[in-house]
Order: sequence, then C-alpha cells, then structure tokens
Amino acid sequence: MFRSHSGRISRYSSSSTILWLHYHTTYLYERQTSPILIAIQLAATIIQGILRATIPDLAAQMQACVLTFA
Repeated sequence: MFRSHSGRISRYSSSSTILWLHYHTTYLYERQTSPILIAIQLAATIIQGILRATIPDLAAQMQACVLTFA
C-alpha cells in the first residue's frame, strides 16, 4: 500500500502495477497478439489504474450509472 498525493491509502503500489503490466504484456506477446492490441490493452490498464487511484469507489459509481440508465 502507498499513500497518494491526496493522503488516501491505495491498495495498488507502483511496483505491483509494474509487475502486473510486465506479466500481462508477456502473456499477450507469447500468444502472438498484435502489437497494436498490446498497446491498447496497456493504455486501458494504465487509465484504469489511474482512475482507481483517484476515484476509490469507481466500481460503485459505474454500477449506479448502469442502474440509473437501465
């Protein structure tokens, strides 16, 4: 765990995120996935990590939006 700039404690440390990205990229590369798809996956993962760090209850908010529009 680490403390973000806002003072919140996050479950995601930068080292564990880097290890996860390395594992995921290696997995996609071994499956001979297109480099463009690997880049898209990595970008999506990084954006998701940033959102999780800045908006802790993102999943709850997304669920509320889905229920609102359903």
